[in-house]
Amino acid sequence: MKRLITPILILLLTLTACVTPMTEVPVAERITVREYVIDAHGRSKDEIFTATKIWLAETFASSKAVTEDADKEAGRIIGNGSMPYPCRGNCEWAGIWNLKFTIRIDMKDGKFKVTYSNIRTSTHMGDWGGHQIKEDQPNIKLAFENLNQSLQTYVTKEKQKANW
Repeated sequence: MKRLITPILILLLTLTACVTPMTEVPVAERITVREYVIDAHGRSKDEIFTATKIWLAETFASSKAVTEDADKEAGRIIGNGSMPYPCRGNCEWAGIWNLKFTIRIDMKDGKFKVTYSNIRTSTHMGDWGGHQIKEDQPNIKLAFENLNQSLQTYVTKEKQKANW
């Protein structure tokens, strides 16, 4: 019996040492909105609109499912997006996590503003609302900055692609 207890204790100590402590972020401190104003390097509102529609189609699985409203005259696109949740904590228990959000892009000649709002987490088990882990917040910010950088790069290079 003593031979069995020792390996079990070692196994339990090893497993508990591997678990990363998670700190739930209070509601008031959760990342719910990210906003960026971007210089479009002299692109017109129409050029920004067209490039943004193509970027949405190439970035998300279905741009038609993503885009809720696209008004070229107003220079506005509103839609819903999803991307992998950059989990650093002990998230594996619920499977693959995603960040879901509303994206709004307002355009005018020479610049555009991107707003990510209604940011929430979800898994295959359902929507977890605004659940966020403190250790993941820098990665959440970075994920939106990278997505935003992708859009900015696409908009500024799309005109160059047209001159093939």
